[in-house]
Amino acid sequence: MNQNVTFAVKLAGQILDTLDLTVLSGFNYLLLRNELKAALDMVCTKYASVIGNHQWNKIAPGDINGTSLLNNVTIESFDSENYCAGVIGHENVHCGQSSYLRWLGQGGAKPESKRLYWEAVMEIPAYQWQVDNANNLCLSQRDTCTVQYALETYIQQMYDNQ
Repeated sequence: MNQNVTFAVKLAGQILDTLDLTVLSGFNYLLLRNELKAALDMVCTKYASVIGNHQWNKIAPGDINGTSLLNNVTIESFDSENYCAGVIGHENVHCGQSSYLRWLGQGGAKPESKRLYWEAVMEIPAYQWQVDNANNLCLSQRDTCTVQYALETYIQQMYDNQ
């Protein structure tokens, strides 16, 4: 989180001048410098007790642990370091899923209704992980609602395409 700081120069109790500065969080500083990998590494280290330890091989789109998943870490994933940690944890759930399930959910299943079903089966545990860990990740109410909505959407998609 960024902080606003005001510096005041005083002489004999009189304020001669002030200067307002915004102090960036480490995460936002790295983003400002377009150092996405360093920002991801920082989040992985800071939230390791919640999301586990991971080595990033690529940036958006990126794969965790050298998997062949289509794990996209989009620019929206960097809205906050908390939300970024949730996205990493979400993608970690996909890393633990079987490659066959991922293949079905990413286009291998035909017809389209079956692909949508398997996509939902693949996404539900990942979004459920984010919902279950919202407090541990300190997700904002807006981010928690976004994740909850996505979970409910995939649950409906699964039922609609059985």
